[in-house]
Amino acid sequence: MNTKGLTKLERKRVDKLHEAVQDALMELNDGVNEFNGAIEQLFEDWICARYGEYQAAAEEYTEVTRELAEAAESLYSDKSDKWQEGERGEAFREFADELTVASEYELVDIDYHAPEPVDSFDEEVPEVPPNDAFFEV
Repeated sequence: MNTKGLTKLERKRVDKLHEAVQDALMELNDGVNEFNGAIEQLFEDWICARYGEYQAAAEEYTEVTRELAEAAESLYSDKSDKWQEGERGEAFREFADELTVASEYELVDIDYHAPEPVDSFDEEVPEVPPNDAFFEV
């Protein structure tokens, strides 16, 4: 370097390094964008889809157990007082009560949100001014 600016070799080196930094920054931002897309897709595939499967299974479970609990209650009610007070009646009552508990299962309402994306790097790499930016004193 001299008072007139950078030598040709210095300019070539600085320009090459500047380009390398810009390329690396662009690659980094491409990686961030790819990562954000992958995270969003994983969230949709893993969380949203599986929650839908859980919701469907839980709803079917409660519907079936509710029907069975009602049938058990009806069957129990149709039996005589003597049968209800007997050993089999008491055991069946416990079974019917457990079916009722199972039928009251409430779907876990998961308040989930997609993860926040990683911010890209919007920085600009400052350039070294050209030699003609200098003026002789």
